[in-house]
Amino acid sequence: MKWPRSRFNLPPALQFASHPHSQGNRIWDIGIFYSRMENRILRALFPHSIVVLNAVLFNDIDNKLFALHSSQKSNPRRMRLMKFIDLTLPLYDYMPVGSVWAWDVPFQSEKITDDVKHGYELHMITMQTETGTRIMIRAMQDKTAPKVDELPLGDLVMKETVVLYAHAEAEHGLTAEDIDNAFKGADLRKGDAVIISTGWGDGEKWYELGDDYARRTPYFSKDGAIRLVEIMKENGSNLVGSDVSTFGQGHKYQLPEWSSKPAWERPPFPSYQAKRYLASYTKEKAYADFESPHVLNTADVMFIGAMCNIGEISKPRVKLIVLPMKIKGARGASCRVVAVEE
Repeated sequence: MKWPRSRFNLPPALQFASHPHSQGNRIWDIGIFYSRMENRILRALFPHSIVVLNAVLFNDIDNKLFALHSSQKSNPRRMRLMKFIDLTLPLYDYMPVGSVWAWDVPFQSEKITDDVKHGYELHMITMQTETGTRIMIRAMQDKTAPKVDELPLGDLVMKETVVLYAHAEAEHGLTAEDIDNAFKGADLRKGDAVIISTGWGDGEKWYELGDDYARRTPYFSKDGAIRLVEIMKENGSNLVGSDVSTFGQGHKYQLPEWSSKPAWERPPFPSYQAKRYLASYTKEKAYADFESPHVLNTADVMFIGAMCNIGEISKPRVKLIVLPMKIKGARGASCRVVAVEE
C-alpha cells in the first residue's frame, strides 16, 4: 500500500506518510516512517511485533516528541505511548562543565559565514572531548581498552535502565550508605544500566551558578564509588549515569590551586599557565583528586557525567540512549543522552 506524503517537508530519511488512523485528529499530525533505515531500527526496538507501525506525534503547544507503537498482534488502534526526555546539557560559550579544570578547553563558537551574506551560516567550534554531558570509559587510563568509536552500540542504545534517587546538596560526596539507600527497593534487573539523580541537574542551575555549577557539584566519594561498583558487578551492569557535574571533586589539588580562582586568573588550555600547571600535575595527584573516576575506570564501568533533567522522568524504569561523538581514537566524548519512557 502506498501512503500519500505528509505535509511535513523533511529529509528523505525522516519523511513521513499519512497514517490512516489520524483522520479527524486536528491536534496531532501522525505519520509512519517508511525509510528502510528506520524500519530496521524499529524492528530492532520492537522485536515482538510482526509488522511495526511507528508513528511520531508533535505537540504544537510544548514541542514534546512522542512515538506510538502498534503491531498486527493487537488492535491497530491500541497504541503504546513513548515519551523521550533529553538528559543532555546544552552546549554554549563558556559553559561551566568544561571550563574550570586546568585541562579544560571552554566551549566556544565563532561564526564563519552568515546566511544573509553568504547564503549559509557555519560556525567554528572549540572544545575538549569531554565538555558538558559526556561518557567516560576505561580507555581514559588504559590505552589498550576500546576507544569511544569502538564501543558496541548494543551497550548504549535502548539500554534497559533503572532510575535511582540520592538527593544531595552542593559539595556533598555520596557515601556507600547513600548508594545502598538509593538501591533499596529499586526494580534492578540483570544487566541494567543505572541512572542516579542527585537533583543537581534539575532546574537549569548551570545558568544561575556559572562556574560554581562545576566547582560545587555533588560527587561520588571513593567509598561510594566502590560500593556502586560492587552492586553493579554483582548485577552484570556496566553503565551508570548521574547529574553530578564530575564524579570526583578535585578537592586536594586542582580545586584549591586552580579551579577556585577567578576565570581571568586561570587562562584555559593551551595557555602557558595551564601547560605549566599540568606539567607538575602527576597521575598520582589526578587519582587523589578524582578518586571515584579511578575506581570506575579500573572496574571497567562506563559512566556518564553532567546529565540533566532527570527529574522529568516519571517512571522507575526507562530505556536509555547514549550517543557519543564518534571521534576516532577518543578516550571519552561528549554525547547526547535520551531517556525513553513507555
